[in-house]
Amino acid sequence: MTRIVPTTELSQLILSSIEKCWADLTSRVDSPVYGFSLIAIADSPRIFCAIGASASTEKGFSDRKNEALEDPSRFALARTMGVSVDELIQSAERWDPLRWEHQYLCGSYKKPTGFFKEPEIWVRDKERSLHHDHHSYRKSELTPETQRQLKVEVFAAMTIALQRFLPSVALDSDSSTIVWLCTYPMSNDSEWLERESARFLNPKTRYDQFAAERGYMDASKNSSASSLFREILSEHAGYMIEPGEESQHRNPARIAEDKETEKRTLLIREIMRQYDLEEFETLPLVRFEQFFDDNFDEQSIAANAVWKEIPNLDGIFAELRRISELPTVADVYVTIHECPEEDDEEDLNIWPQAEGLVVITTLGRESLQSELSALKPDFCYEGWAYDGHEATRPVPELEEGYWAYTIGWD
Repeated sequence: MTRIVPTTELSQLILSSIEKCWADLTSRVDSPVYGFSLIAIADSPRIFCAIGASASTEKGFSDRKNEALEDPSRFALARTMGVSVDELIQSAERWDPLRWEHQYLCGSYKKPTGFFKEPEIWVRDKERSLHHDHHSYRKSELTPETQRQLKVEVFAAMTIALQRFLPSVALDSDSSTIVWLCTYPMSNDSEWLERESARFLNPKTRYDQFAAERGYMDASKNSSASSLFREILSEHAGYMIEPGEESQHRNPARIAEDKETEKRTLLIREIMRQYDLEEFETLPLVRFEQFFDDNFDEQSIAANAVWKEIPNLDGIFAELRRISELPTVADVYVTIHECPEEDDEEDLNIWPQAEGLVVITTLGRESLQSELSALKPDFCYEGWAYDGHEATRPVPELEEGYWAYTIGWD
């Protein structure tokens, strides 16, 4: 399927705005932040115009809760439906991003392509409309099918931007209890988007508590839209994301809760899935985080370069993580040339074996080689390659301005 939105570029622009929002937020609050959400904004059901951000602190929730309790009439309908006051307060006052006290505008769309304007940020107040005086993307200019595709692609870019932001706050103890999510308020997409994005972005225990308090119901609702959403996230993540709880164990945000053997099994299954795809005829590619997560096999990558005194397994991972966080780098993959059987007891001490690396970047070859110098690779070829020879088989498409470089050791 041809994409309407350039996911990498859009997510990078959203990420820039998230960073500004977060810097402003943390400079002003004196109470722990418990929720942060990106919000797709619409002027009307047919105008999809901007992306905002919102956040709430425990103090903000306490103030909203006390204000709600002072007006018993707000809960009359809930009582007739058998919903307790506490359940309603948790769902609406604690977890509705539109009610949160800190609101930002991240950027708006330009007609007719859906590209972002230059990122901008300001705090919403009662005198200003959140989407005042901004160009709108009128969905009526698209067919019903592309309307749906457009919004789901934007939802995916929002989620990817948040995923890319999380490592920058991972070491901050105050962020360890924050729930991250995306939403499209007052629409049929809000429930599945909040559910799927929160599941993708948060550890399981944190997600489960959020989902229970938010009051989610039918997990299969809007399955066609959520399926496309997961498909786009899978393209970005480098592994297949399936619906439901089980598949989310492969998510970087949740994989830490799995046992080591489960992580190895999931990696092997993803590699074998790619081997089975007829249209995917290059070496299997997995995101470097998945390859290194709980990897115990020092011989699984650059085994023939030990004499060069390159970093050990943990050192290679740290260096690739540094490179992946460069603003000029979109993705870092590990290519696999040999994979053990999932259940072969003789192979349980063997991790899938890497052929080399693929880096997706806007950097030139010499600049990338400089960034990779600590790893002392023997070659850095432009393009998708295998053993120093240019690939002739189909490979994933790159967005404009990005190049793929294949890196390896002789």
